[in-house]
Amino acid sequence: MITILEKILWIFIIIAIGFFLNKKNFVPYESNEYLINILLKLTCPCMIFQALATRQLTDGTLRVTILTLAGSLIFFIVMDLLGYVLAKGFAKKDLWVYAALMTGVNTGFMGFPITKAIFGDDMFYLIVIQNVALAFFLYLMMPLQFSIGQKERPKVSTIFNPCMIGTLLGVVFLFGSIPLPAMANSGIKMIGDMTTPLSMLVVGIELGNSKVGQIIKDRKLRLTAYIKMLGAPLLTLAIVYFIPMDDMVKAILVFSACFPSAVVTVAMASKYGKNSKLAAEGVALTVLISLVTIPLWAMVVQNLFI
Repeated sequence: MITILEKILWIFIIIAIGFFLNKKNFVPYESNEYLINILLKLTCPCMIFQALATRQLTDGTLRVTILTLAGSLIFFIVMDLLGYVLAKGFAKKDLWVYAALMTGVNTGFMGFPITKAIFGDDMFYLIVIQNVALAFFLYLMMPLQFSIGQKERPKVSTIFNPCMIGTLLGVVFLFGSIPLPAMANSGIKMIGDMTTPLSMLVVGIELGNSKVGQIIKDRKLRLTAYIKMLGAPLLTLAIVYFIPMDDMVKAILVFSACFPSAVVTVAMASKYGKNSKLAAEGVALTVLISLVTIPLWAMVVQNLFI
C-alpha cells in the first residue's frame, strides 16, 4: 500500500510541476501541442511496441489477452449506449458528446504511464491490449455517432495512428516470436520511458490553462464527470467481480475505466461540428477529479485483485 501511494505521489508531483510552470509562464499553454505530438507520435508508440515485442507468448498470456480485449470491447459498447440514455435524462442536446465523455478513457496521457508506474509491466501489457478496443471506440464508433446528419464521414484510415501502428507491430513481434535485438530494445525503451514524466507535465499544463471555477459550476458537466469517474468503474467492478476470469483481467478492466475522458473527444467534436467547447470542459473536469479518484481506485484494485 505504501509503495502504491509513493508512486502515485510522485506522479502527481510532476502534474503539480507542470501546473506551476504554466501558471508562471515558464511553459506556455501553446507548447502543449508540441509536447502532445511528441507523446502520441514518438514516446507512447515506443513504449507500447517495447511492451509487446519483449513479452513471451504463452497459453496464459493468450488467454488474458483475449479476455481483456473482449471485455474492453463490451465495456465501450455498453457504456456508450448507457451514456447516451443517461444523457437524455438531463440534457436536450449534445447527447453523443456527453456519452463520449462518459465512455472514452485517456490512456495515452495518463492510463499508460500511471498503470506502468503503479502496477508494473504485466498490467501495462493488458492496458495496451485494452487500448486496441479503445481505438475501435475513438476512431470508429465515436466518429460514426458524431457524423450523424453531417456531410463529413469518418474514414477507417483514421484508426491507424502511431500508437495503433506501434501496437500492431508489437503484436507481430509477439505472435511471431521475433526477438528484439538488445541494442534496439534498450534505445526504444529509453524513448518510451519518457512517456510518464512528459505526459504528467502535459496534464499539469492543461489544468493550468483551464477555467476550473467556471467548469465546476456546470451541473450537467459535474453529473457527467461523476458518472465517468465513479459510476463507470463501479459498474465495471460490480460486473467483473463475480465473473470467473483471471484477477489480472478484472483488475485492468476496472482500473482502465477510472481514467479521465479521452482528449481525442475534443478533436472529433470539432471535426464533425459538435460542441467541442463542452468536450474540452468535460475532459478538464474529469482530469481534475481524477487527482482524487485514481489513487482510490488503484488501492481498490490492489486490495481486491493483485
